[in-house]
Amino acid sequence: MKIKLIRPPAFDDTPGGIPPLGIATLTAFLRGKKLIVDQDDLLEKVRVENRENILFPKINLEQFRDTKKVSSHLFNNKKTKKFDIALEKILDLTCFKNFDIVGFSIHSPAEFLFSCLLTKKLKEIYSNVYVVFGGPYLTAHIDLFLKKLFFVDFIILGDGEIPFYRLCCSFKKEKPKFEKIPCLVYKKDGCFIKSDIKLKITCSSIIPDFNGLPLEAYHILKDGKWQIMLPYQISKGCNNRCTFCTHNFQKERYVKPIKKVTSDIKYLSDKYNTSLFVFNDSDLNISHEYLENLTESFIKHKLNIEWISLFISPKNLDKNLLSKLKRSGCFMLKFGIESGSKEILKTMNKNIALKEASKILKDSYNAGIKNDVLLIYGFIYENMNDVEETQKFIIKNSKYINSIIYSKFRLSYNSQILNNFSFFKIKNVTPLYEDMFSLIEYKFDETNGLNWSVKQKFQKKAFSLLLKTEYKYMIKNEKRKKVMPYFLYFLFQTKDFYRNKFLKIVYKFYTNFYKKKYYPEICWLK
Repeated sequence: MKIKLIRPPAFDDTPGGIPPLGIATLTAFLRGKKLIVDQDDLLEKVRVENRENILFPKINLEQFRDTKKVSSHLFNNKKTKKFDIALEKILDLTCFKNFDIVGFSIHSPAEFLFSCLLTKKLKEIYSNVYVVFGGPYLTAHIDLFLKKLFFVDFIILGDGEIPFYRLCCSFKKEKPKFEKIPCLVYKKDGCFIKSDIKLKITCSSIIPDFNGLPLEAYHILKDGKWQIMLPYQISKGCNNRCTFCTHNFQKERYVKPIKKVTSDIKYLSDKYNTSLFVFNDSDLNISHEYLENLTESFIKHKLNIEWISLFISPKNLDKNLLSKLKRSGCFMLKFGIESGSKEILKTMNKNIALKEASKILKDSYNAGIKNDVLLIYGFIYENMNDVEETQKFIIKNSKYINSIIYSKFRLSYNSQILNNFSFFKIKNVTPLYEDMFSLIEYKFDETNGLNWSVKQKFQKKAFSLLLKTEYKYMIKNEKRKKVMPYFLYFLFQTKDFYRNKFLKIVYKFYTNFYKKKYYPEICWLK
């Protein structure tokens, strides 16, 4: 049985440039079971195809933003010829011939959209192929659109290694018992049924296998050497219980032994000839003791790597530990601070002390680590006093912050706030999404505060104020202010940027001019 695992394409506002960890781990597991597995990254391959000509891309993905037309194409047999041409070009980027199972790993609404489109097109060409969907986005939202996925054969919820392997094994039997496979959604009499068998979540001991992916597409020039930044996950789950978070389905925290992590990193570094790693844990701040022992192990075994953490909580990180993080190879930390207002942090259940967070930013900066800060604006019951508190936090710590990553608050499916909206004093909660490919979010009124229309205006104002503060206090001494007016900087920070071809060209000029030094958060747009 031959298996093909795919990372689907997505729009330009989806980060790329790093190999997909999920399918690489699943590939390693299945290959270890002596199955024939091929994997490919269509997200990166499409970007390579379009990289040379921004104005007239070879494969036009922007046309698929019209989700109503996409839905008609999929479900109402209202074929759009331009869609079919683009989808055929995407499928031609890899080989599907003679494969028995094709699996799509889905992490976002855009990846879900393209997975559905490619599946239907694929079924027209290879009618006997089985298609399997999986990934965190589908796991979190499966109840919203399960009935419409009639063109999909199987769906795996949660970790895919064991369910996928058992699914492959079941095809060897005359009468497969899909109900015996954990975390599997299968069809019976034309209806989807969820297996009652659950799988205990643990940290996979499998070392990801990136062979078969378009490795040359991930190359970045570091110290005169072309390298790949490899993703690695030390833990699963999160110690935090943020009220806005949608990942409530994974309650427990599972952590790999330090010896295992060190051995894996050494193996991957040697195998792929790279010193660059990104740890994509939900929160790398597992505990002070664990981080200290981990860094000491990296130093002791002379891994000589450079690494970043995508998410880390600003607490229990003293000067000594941050110094060890730097010595172990850390060059960037992304701190989930979210707000400079104590009241908002309390509503978020963030359990962050802003005074401690400021000290950590300063100590981290002094240790030689770049600090990125994640902020959420327009949270429930946020007012101008809260925005001013966040502005003060930015000003106070401007010297120690490398860049700020802004996110507008969205009331998301399966978040604590949505599931307990009366407790959080909001009402008139109504879906905003028009179809299953739109961003899944909800509008609301604050019971003792702003209604939805006023809330939207407030969010825009809050974002503008925060951005102006960043521009004035963090960028004023950098050369880019002399050649970049504020209005351009504002446009670069909005999603409209990704849909505007002219702005993409302007952005490309700036990043080439500064050799991608000043725009770390969007430099993946090549």
